[in-house]
Amino acid sequence: MATKIITDEYVFKGRVHFQNYTKFRRAPIYGELESLQPKQGEWYKYSTGQINRSDWTNVHLGSDTTKNADSNVTHNLNAPLSDLLVKVLISTDGTDANSFEMGHAVHYDGTIDTGITIFNIDNNNIRVQTGSLGFKYNQDSNGAIVTIAAQDWYYEINIWKLG
Repeated sequence: MATKIITDEYVFKGRVHFQNYTKFRRAPIYGELESLQPKQGEWYKYSTGQINRSDWTNVHLGSDTTKNADSNVTHNLNAPLSDLLVKVLISTDGTDANSFEMGHAVHYDGTIDTGITIFNIDNNNIRVQTGSLGFKYNQDSNGAIVTIAAQDWYYEINIWKLG
């Protein structure tokens, strides 16, 4: 299940925001919901959580937790891509211990189209598009380039609102 990680430090006029629900300390007053901003130095964060996938070719990595489903990332942060920091993490087994961050790059050598590109859909959705033949990464052990196309691995997309 995707989670929006926001602690009880995010209080706006008596309204406290927790992970996927909202709790009122009192009844809302008209106009209170117009703007919600974190305290200075704190950011809103959205995470898809680890999502299993075995087809990485020409797909949209998104919020849908169904294996191999194409979808947008619905973050509901009400910000354009220019105000977001997006990290795409890949894990061999669905744990942080075996994760690495994917760079947002496209590779074409005349025969191979690989990479990851992030597109803005609207202020609450982005699209993470993979190349027609998946994407590449450098192995930690020897720097060799490996193409991810059909590995039964996991991804997680974390998004922070900057603006």
